[in-house]
Amino acid sequence: MGKIFKGYGTFFYPFISVDISGNLGLAPNLVDGNWIRKITFTHNVGRFRVLVSDDGFIFPLGTKMKTLEFLNTLFSTSLFYEMQSKQISVDDLCSCEWEQGTSTIIIKKMKASSLRNGIGFNRDGRSTLNRLNAFPRKEITSDKLKEILDHAYEIYNSDLKGEIKLIGYSWSMVFDKDVKSGFLWSWMVIEIFLKKEWNKTIDLSTLPNSAKREAKRLGVHDVIEGLEGMGIISKAAKNGLHAQRKTRNKITHNITSTNVSKKQLERCQNIATEVFWNAFYGKRMFVGIK
Repeated sequence: MGKIFKGYGTFFYPFISVDISGNLGLAPNLVDGNWIRKITFTHNVGRFRVLVSDDGFIFPLGTKMKTLEFLNTLFSTSLFYEMQSKQISVDDLCSCEWEQGTSTIIIKKMKASSLRNGIGFNRDGRSTLNRLNAFPRKEITSDKLKEILDHAYEIYNSDLKGEIKLIGYSWSMVFDKDVKSGFLWSWMVIEIFLKKEWNKTIDLSTLPNSAKREAKRLGVHDVIEGLEGMGIISKAAKNGLHAQRKTRNKITHNITSTNVSKKQLERCQNIATEVFWNAFYGKRMFVGIK
């Protein structure tokens, strides 16, 4: 008997299939009342060994909260590979086991209240409805998913994993048809990077304490104006950022009567994403922003 590894995993959602075209078919039969998933591949990435099934069940061997954090980083990263995956909460995590040397994940416990689980485990029944729920999904190869896992761990191991998750939350709101909340999550990313760029540009360490306090108290409007005045952002970027800021203010001051279009949301998401990658690759954060 091999060593038993215990931990937590969950499904990609919307659902995917790995190395399989068309309908997945039903899941393996339950064993001792436990759900079974066949392992399509294992992949070592940083401190995690990740097990992946044919229906996109992801089981990183690690502690519960680290698993939650890594999976949300993974799902956020997948957005940039045309895989819009919704963020998870603790309720979406399933308790799992894997015996070293075997080819199956044993899923011991899950919360049926999770929509992700409710649909994902429909594949385990034997009725016509269950067979329909083994529907064709977005297909992805093992090699592509390994690439995404590697990229996700690179971000997870950086000081920007908080920002990538905020981008993920913004996209998750799209699934819930909550355009306004999606906009606010993306704006939060932009605002964080505006403050970072401002602090980096003025070099707080060189200022007297009174000036430091004043610089830290500056509102976003003044930060945008200051960055444009110092030539860090273009006039077009300044105008575009002010437009996003004004929309954010309208939402927060009168959320019920403020309308936000999908086009406005996409614009805000695109800025947040572009700024994130500029920061990740060590560029000026707002270069190229219009």
